[in-house]
Amino acid sequence: MVNEKQVFDSVKALPSFSEEEEKILDFWEKNKVFDKLREMRKGSPLFRWLEGPPTANGLPHIGHALTRAIKDVYLRHKSMLGFDVVPWVAGWDCHGLPVELEVEKTLGFTDKSQIEEYGMVKFNAECRKSVFKYVKEWRDMSERIGFWVDFENRYATLDENYVESVWWSLKEIDNKGLLYLGYKVVPYCPRCGTPLSSHEVGQGMMETTDPSVFVKIKSLDFEDTYYLVWTTTPWTLISNVCITVNPDIDYVQVEYNGEKLILAEKKAEELLDDYTVLQKFKGKNMEHKKYEQLFPYIVPEEDAFYVTLAKYVTTEEGTGIVHSAPAFGEDDSVIGKQYGLPVMNPVLEDGTFSEEITDFAGLFVKDADSKIMDNLKERGLLFKKGVYTHTYPFCYRCDGPLLYYSTETWFIEMSKMRDRLVANNDKVRWQPAHLKEGRFGNFIREVRDWALSRNRYWGTPLPIWVCENDHKTVVGSKKELQELYGKSFSEDFNLHRPWVDEITFECPECQKTSTRVPYVVDCWYDAGASIFAQYHYPFENKEIFNEHFPFDFITEAIDQTRGWFYTLLAISTVLFDKPAYMSCLSMGHHLYKDGKKMSKSKGNVIFTGDVMQKYGADSVRWFLYSYPTWNSVKVDPDNIYETMKKFILTLWNSYSFFVSNANADNFNPEEFDVPLKERPDLDKWLISEANYLTKSVDEALENMTIHIAVQAFEKFVIDKFSNWYLRQSRRRFWKNELDKDKKSAYITTYEVLVKLSKMLAPFIPFISEKLHQNLVRRLDSETALSVHFLEYPTFSKKEVDADLSRDMNKVLSLITAGRSIRSSANIKLRQPLSELILISPLGKKDLIEKYEEVFKEELNVKKITLSKSSDELVNYTIKPNFKVLAPKVKSAVKGIGMELEKLDPNQTREYVGMLAKGDSITITADGTEFQLTLEDLDYRIDVQEGFAGEEAEGYLLLFNSIITEDLKQEGFVRDIIRRVQTMRKELDLEYTQEIVLSVNADEFGEEALKKFEEYIKEETLSKDLEFIKPKEGLIKDWKFDEFEVTIGVKPL
Repeated sequence: MVNEKQVFDSVKALPSFSEEEEKILDFWEKNKVFDKLREMRKGSPLFRWLEGPPTANGLPHIGHALTRAIKDVYLRHKSMLGFDVVPWVAGWDCHGLPVELEVEKTLGFTDKSQIEEYGMVKFNAECRKSVFKYVKEWRDMSERIGFWVDFENRYATLDENYVESVWWSLKEIDNKGLLYLGYKVVPYCPRCGTPLSSHEVGQGMMETTDPSVFVKIKSLDFEDTYYLVWTTTPWTLISNVCITVNPDIDYVQVEYNGEKLILAEKKAEELLDDYTVLQKFKGKNMEHKKYEQLFPYIVPEEDAFYVTLAKYVTTEEGTGIVHSAPAFGEDDSVIGKQYGLPVMNPVLEDGTFSEEITDFAGLFVKDADSKIMDNLKERGLLFKKGVYTHTYPFCYRCDGPLLYYSTETWFIEMSKMRDRLVANNDKVRWQPAHLKEGRFGNFIREVRDWALSRNRYWGTPLPIWVCENDHKTVVGSKKELQELYGKSFSEDFNLHRPWVDEITFECPECQKTSTRVPYVVDCWYDAGASIFAQYHYPFENKEIFNEHFPFDFITEAIDQTRGWFYTLLAISTVLFDKPAYMSCLSMGHHLYKDGKKMSKSKGNVIFTGDVMQKYGADSVRWFLYSYPTWNSVKVDPDNIYETMKKFILTLWNSYSFFVSNANADNFNPEEFDVPLKERPDLDKWLISEANYLTKSVDEALENMTIHIAVQAFEKFVIDKFSNWYLRQSRRRFWKNELDKDKKSAYITTYEVLVKLSKMLAPFIPFISEKLHQNLVRRLDSETALSVHFLEYPTFSKKEVDADLSRDMNKVLSLITAGRSIRSSANIKLRQPLSELILISPLGKKDLIEKYEEVFKEELNVKKITLSKSSDELVNYTIKPNFKVLAPKVKSAVKGIGMELEKLDPNQTREYVGMLAKGDSITITADGTEFQLTLEDLDYRIDVQEGFAGEEAEGYLLLFNSIITEDLKQEGFVRDIIRRVQTMRKELDLEYTQEIVLSVNADEFGEEALKKFEEYIKEETLSKDLEFIKPKEGLIKDWKFDEFEVTIGVKPL
């Protein structure tokens, strides 16, 4: 509420954070705050950040919001540190299988042939439309979560200039001799009809079950003998051309159940029950031994069907004999080339058998497995079958099983760049750090050549033209293509299929006609090319690119270690021999509250907009920041609500408390000043702790550990500022006189709130802006338009009092321990106790004496007693700490334990005192003296009846737990006060608003109320206290302990 007579706008105790945020969004938009910020930072040192481009053909969910929120923290923080964040633009990934499959789904297509029938022009037009289908929703989500990024000057991988830059890069790679055509076994998706690269395969690994089949293959060299072969892909047996053994493994010919078998000696022991060994030999002795073709559908001209040798064959699984089909396995292909074996591939591009495989023609290969096993059984060649659970690659887009399939593919020879990839990765700072040498490092150390081409339609066309003499021309620009073509392009021409397919030209080498190869580029290459293609480099913006590259920071989800993180590094290494990024933060996935992956089909997707509408974007952001960024998190809206209650509301209530009281006193911080050195210790301590907070947050963000920053904020705001400082200062605010002490409390609270508004701005930008507008700009309209324009607070030594911080934090720790003791003894904090005894063997009393009144108030005791001895109140039991002591003294630990049990109470107490001082004690066990320290031992405190206690910070805290009638009355009164405060909150009363309080209680209660009448009125801001049954205002019945009361609160 705006009231010109008030110093600050009034603050609701419980606002709709969503509504408040909408107002801030309007403010940012009307005042073009983001644009002005970017203009302000021009000419400043650069912070280079690259946006990982999403595809906007699906609605965003809370997992996408996380990536936005995480990026936003670092970008806002760097901007507030004075950096010019560049390029700070959005990006859209527009090509590839993800887009095509969505369009196929929309059109009702189930395979590639339907695209051909539909027409490539129409299909690609649908793809172009679909990639921007949900841009508005993505933009709305991004803006609503508070993610600042330039959408107007976004890059998109389908843009003509972007595609041209990709073409340039591929020509450069060809000039380096790294682009080649290979006929290799590659991961292939029969549903999508295209090969995939090794980094794409890594994203689709899933556990699955396949047949486990032991097959007999008849030897032509060993009489009446079969090789026993194991496979999990029966369909590949159709294309078998050799079987492979390890040259150094021992093999045996055995007689088993009336037939002769050959297998590894070790496997015979595992697989066969009762057998006779006929002969034993090394695998190398079987090389070139012939066997009978298993399925003679195809009869090759080349020599085949014999035993080959390879070191990769093991006895860990199977029989020690591997069936090999060079058309369908990488290892098999290597063996096939080594021995000059034929490649028999009767599987069509859609994954079905061709007509020549008469018994299984038209069947999808995986569906043919069971029929092939039936065939083998009928022929007496199936030795055994079962199921095998293992990890197998599935298409990361359509979820169909991949085949390892020999096909023509264009490759980038990344294997030649292995050492440079590793060297460039060494320059990158990773979080979590283990990725550098682990998941990511392992991947690049074993990197394979990049299968670049895709047998698809919507993507960057592979800019390779080949003539009938197999001369290749790699085109590096639209201008070069125009010159080779020698004609004008049609008006609707663009650098996509089918337009580029229609361009032919004379081969520069032999003048024969060159036609473009019918492939598009892996869309992951498109995304990785964003390092330069968004600038249309090298055709434009060379200087800008050179200033921006390499990027200081990127962050995306963990699966990008096999995706964008890799392609960025691969492309930058090949083209520029530099890492693309210097720091990389990997994010975990966000799962539904039951731990399962979110899926629209399962109905368990949490859409960010719904949650933000209910709890506000700041609450969602803070929830997401609370966990280590790289951990997977179960998202439960109830937990987001708890986050809002725990931190966001605590911050807001602290702000509301200050504003309400400041307005009541007409306190304007610009009109008062109390120098820090003249303020009470409590105020100096809070300022000191706020400075330590800046240090903690700065270190956390620098280390890319945002959750550590969150922990530091929560400890400061909840424990130190709200629960300690403001609680300790309430009476300072509530007293009538605006004296120096009260001014100091106001100024300190104001300074800390203003500092928090700046420090929290990158994290919770909406509330931070709200605080800035009310606490700062309302007093001075000439100050910074937005909190995000301000300089981020940095550590200031002059505002730190290390000794004071240490002492006060020790007091806090002791009070926390005291509360824990009371809780363990089931004595609520509102119940006063008569005495707290603090025992220090070292006689430390200065701290306790200095803060005696604080201890009394916070722990609700009437008296503090300091003592050096606990002789009459406590006994101790000392035992060995077996985990620590046993490795040092071995078997003597038992004897030491027995000697400790013999100690009398006085000796035990003396030893505990020595250990507490840091001294060692001497125990003789089994005739040997042992010097033992506190680390070697555990001791238990046994407190006398009528007391409750434990140790903390070098003190023994002992509460007298006997509750007298007077103490019980006071406890009852405090319970009443708590209920009244709850009712005040329910009525949404200002902190300063007075009430009339009515209480109806039994005789004990009324006596207690009358005894503490003035105290109750002061604590509840009650003008009158009536001992009658309430009739007006908010009336509630309460039950606690053995009491029943009715309370009425009537606002005045």
